[in-house]
Amino acid sequence: MRATWKIHQEPGGKYNIVTAGPYPHIESIEPEGKDGVIQVVFKNPYYPIEDLFAYIAHPALEDPEVFNKGFVDKPRPEYSSGPFTVKEDGWNSSSKTFTVVANEKWWGEKPLLDRIIFRALEAGASRAAFKNGEIDAVVASTPTAYAELKDTNGAQIRRGQRLFSGGLNLNPKHIKDAKVRKAIFVGTDRQALANVNFQGLPYEEDVPGSMVLMPFSPLYEDNFPKPEGGDRKAAAQKILEEAGYTKGSDGFYEKDGKKLEYRVTVFSDDPTSKNVGQNFVEIMKNIGLHIELNPEAGLNFNKVISNKEYDITFSGYSVGAEPTAGTQQFYYSKDNDGVGTPEIDKLIEKILVEPDPQKRAQKCNEVEKKHMSEVCTLGTVYNGPLYTMCKEKLANYGTFLYDESNIDWAKVGWLK
Repeated sequence: MRATWKIHQEPGGKYNIVTAGPYPHIESIEPEGKDGVIQVVFKNPYYPIEDLFAYIAHPALEDPEVFNKGFVDKPRPEYSSGPFTVKEDGWNSSSKTFTVVANEKWWGEKPLLDRIIFRALEAGASRAAFKNGEIDAVVASTPTAYAELKDTNGAQIRRGQRLFSGGLNLNPKHIKDAKVRKAIFVGTDRQALANVNFQGLPYEEDVPGSMVLMPFSPLYEDNFPKPEGGDRKAAAQKILEEAGYTKGSDGFYEKDGKKLEYRVTVFSDDPTSKNVGQNFVEIMKNIGLHIELNPEAGLNFNKVISNKEYDITFSGYSVGAEPTAGTQQFYYSKDNDGVGTPEIDKLIEKILVEPDPQKRAQKCNEVEKKHMSEVCTLGTVYNGPLYTMCKEKLANYGTFLYDESNIDWAKVGWLK
């Protein structure tokens, strides 16, 4: 636990972490005298603490070299525990396969399966592999995947709500002017993008407007900025023109002879991703912004996003039941390379010491509304469904709503 505390102190420090969360607020961690009982003392009030020590880092990870680079092409099962462990030579970077076997040293419930093999495949290849019987489950949440897989013999679609907010993700290192980012937000026709994204699926949703709460939450608010006067195009152009941009002879906005031109990066070989991207290009062209479509392989997603090798993308994040952690991660300048405002930072610091969950959520909405209106780096476009196509007899795997990221792998198995 001390290793976890030590590692999670400062984003941008010697450990490559996204957000520090509650850990910098801890004063001490000591055994209380009873076996397995640990006393954690905070320097100051901090809420909520439900996610505190959601995972515990192995002491070896206190070495920044091990933490930051020690898992590259090397799973390192000796630093973790669970019903399965990585098979010797279980990671094959060439074939993109990862094999785990039952862990003989696991003290909990014994798993039903002897081994599980994971394969990294592009969307089209994964659908083909499922139909050919090479894999036992595949995500089928896009119109292309759903149409291709829904009538597969011996298979079943397991349906649920995706706990995800698909963000209009703008890189402030590339799109440096917050007024340009706001024009993109205000000018985006989110309903049109949703129509493309879900066309052909047995699914509908009202366009969401929060990165930190799902629309079915009683505390949810639509915090996405609304166009002044209701006309997206006119409102976006007004923002640009008030910021000193003028239209060039080609119809695109520019300033000091430099045209506003960016790329929207879409991942996966699934046609839906490209169609959404192309639709966005046309929406921006109508406003007067020159955007090009930049298709990337889905397998490059982590590298491109982590290294911020994009201008615009539609990547998003999981949404939990409590908005505080997401508000801090997305909107606190100290967790985002200094991007934000002192006023928003002070509001977030007040959230962290608010004990009342409802008041905390209201303050999270206030912060999000302000950040989406002034800083404009993350804005919600869609949530979406989660459809998993599984072999009929595959048990305890598929769609689990709030347990989605916490599958009980010991219970995954096959019906007789």
